[in-house]
Amino acid sequence: MIPITIDPELKKRWQPATLGCIQCEVTVTQSSEALLSEIDSLCQLVRQPEVDIVVGAMVGFSGLRPTLAALEAGKIVALANKET
Repeated sequence: MIPITIDPELKKRWQPATLGCIQCEVTVTQSSEALLSEIDSLCQLVRQPEVDIVVGAMVGFSGLRPTLAALEAGKIVALANKET
């Protein structure tokens, strides 16, 4: 597991309704958003009508299915990983 801390200032600025993370322990203080941790859940999330842009920052193969799901749903995809 990879420990991750969500920056409170970023949360305040962007106000995410949902966060997704695969194979990590997330520390979120004063959290009101949902946290998704399974690939299938992320694939469902990126297909939602209220989603405009999907930022994929997953390592290697783990990000493929959610990225493809977003593209198939016609979403804008921004990749933030060292492979691309």
